[in-house]
Amino acid sequence: MDFLWFNAKLSVDSKMNTPEFTLDGNTSFDNFSKDFYIPWTEWTPTLAVSGGTPPTYDTRFVSRYSKIGKIVFCTIDWANTTGGVPGVGANTLTFTLPLPAVNPNSTSITIGNGWSSETGATANFLNSALNSNTTQGLFYWSNGAALVGNDQSGDARYIYASLVYETF
Repeated sequence: MDFLWFNAKLSVDSKMNTPEFTLDGNTSFDNFSKDFYIPWTEWTPTLAVSGGTPPTYDTRFVSRYSKIGKIVFCTIDWANTTGGVPGVGANTLTFTLPLPAVNPNSTSITIGNGWSSETGATANFLNSALNSNTTQGLFYWSNGAALVGNDQSGDARYIYASLVYETF
């Protein structure tokens, strides 16, 4: 396991003017700020349903991530209120991750949670997982069944989730 160690020192002169902050003896924060002030970056995942049609989300299709060290934090906010392409198929809806994941050494590993709903249905709790490869994610219901294309076939459909996983 990697740990981040640093020494910080704050000093001011006798008149309390010109405070100086040093990090590991360096007064430049160029490298420090790049590592610790990480903005959100948008990515456009590719959705797929094997043997079917992935849904589109025309109202809102926002996917963002931030990487700190080897840890990737993601948010997914997909919404369709009318129109768009409905999901079709009895196979799992998958999506591409913004960065490859470390191989989970299993068929899937839970990396987050969220909710989903569609026309005429109540919102249901979702888990998100890494697919058996390291570049795709998927969703599954709290009962363990995969979210499939047909689960996002209504005119109004939504998925909101957050995920966290390890990258290289």
